[in-house]
Amino acid sequence: MNGLVVYGTRYSTAEEIAEEIFRILKDGNVDVKLFNANEIRDNDISTYDLIVVGSGIKMGKWTKESKNILKNILSNKKKLRCLYLVETPT
Repeated sequence: MNGLVVYGTRYSTAEEIAEEIFRILKDGNVDVKLFNANEIRDNDISTYDLIVVGSGIKMGKWTKESKNILKNILSNKKKLRCLYLVETPT
């Protein structure tokens, strides 16, 4: 199984959470890649079996880049396994 963990962050908290999820998947023998949502615009997400999308949230909104990834997933013809992660302020 190959996976993708992609995150959008404003203050690095979502990045820290994404890195931990990446490590857990890697330890579970998943061939996984980690990207900031800013870095993955042109990549083809349909090649992944599992996608984890995360974002920090500010005033009830995800980062623009993370929302674009979600739109890409929803418009993809292939059924993709996805997990959505939201980091909220405490």
